[in-house]
Amino acid sequence: MEQPAVPPTTAATITTNITASPAPNNEFESPPPSQPTTQQALPTTVSTVTSNVTAPAPLPETEARSPPPEEAQDKSSAPPSSGTSISQMQRQIQSSLSSQPSKLNIPARLAQTLQRTVPAATKTYTIYGQTEALFKSCAAQADYTIPQDQRMNILTGKGPAKEASQEGAELGHPLPENKHAWWFTTLNLPPTFSTWSQITFLHLYVIVTQLRAVLDSESEFQNYHRYLIEHFSREAEDKMVLLHNLNAQGIRSRYLKDLLLQWRGILVSYDEGLVKGDAVLASAIWRNLFRADEDVDWVKVAQVVAFLRLAVQKVGSMTMDDMIQHLNSQQTGTSIWPASQGSIATIVGKQSRGINAPFEQ
Repeated sequence: MEQPAVPPTTAATITTNITASPAPNNEFESPPPSQPTTQQALPTTVSTVTSNVTAPAPLPETEARSPPPEEAQDKSSAPPSSGTSISQMQRQIQSSLSSQPSKLNIPARLAQTLQRTVPAATKTYTIYGQTEALFKSCAAQADYTIPQDQRMNILTGKGPAKEASQEGAELGHPLPENKHAWWFTTLNLPPTFSTWSQITFLHLYVIVTQLRAVLDSESEFQNYHRYLIEHFSREAEDKMVLLHNLNAQGIRSRYLKDLLLQWRGILVSYDEGLVKGDAVLASAIWRNLFRADEDVDWVKVAQVVAFLRLAVQKVGSMTMDDMIQHLNSQQTGTSIWPASQGSIATIVGKQSRGINAPFEQ
């Protein structure tokens, strides 16, 4: 069968170095201006022989259209990724601060943020502040002073009066708030450095006994214990310098070392007394607080034993915050120390039911 002849106008057109323009992407784009050619080729079904020409087939209109641009999303609320830029992080922080206004001031907010991010760093300062409050409460119970004109004068050799019962210790005066303190009025203890240190140790022992129970770990207890002793050492050294004119560092260091040894002995002896009974506890108090005085009034020793047991019982039912609040309370009815002294005379004055039993037979 004979093929039909191709009209002259539809004959194959041979072009050289001409690139066909791609079809427009969508109906809104105008086609680029056509380049001048030597001859316009009409549509034909016959294959066109070209050289260095790339002419992709036109895409359907639905596929040729480019997808609409995505709407910009607010990345301030999205979680930060590893590739988040600094500007995005700043917008996120600003958005979170504006969306959740806080009633706290800026220092308080900064402190809370620091505590959340670095709890290990802030824990040390928290322990230091708590132990300082606890120590001040213990040290204030028998605090004393020596007037400036009565302190030791190196040039004249004159100094304050001496206490014979404490091997010539320099005698001071109770602070105004301690003039009617139970330790000076009822027990008649002299206001000296030795009395202050031993009464402070006794109160610190009550605190340490409770810290053993409320703290979570041994390492945390050691931190509290270390700072309590540090506060005591600093206060003791200040009294040596200011009240007793002990300016020699070597002498002060030797005294502080002796006080540390006394504190270790108190921990062991008072623990033993609480476990084994009042007689053992009274012996420990007699050796430390009353300096093993053979002429001591044993009724006063018994009163200190009763005070120590009552204080341990009262503190034992408190949390850390309650203990700090009640120890530093200025009200006599709520403070632990005066409350533990109120009924001691009545308790000690009662006769033991079995004390005369061996003599009744």
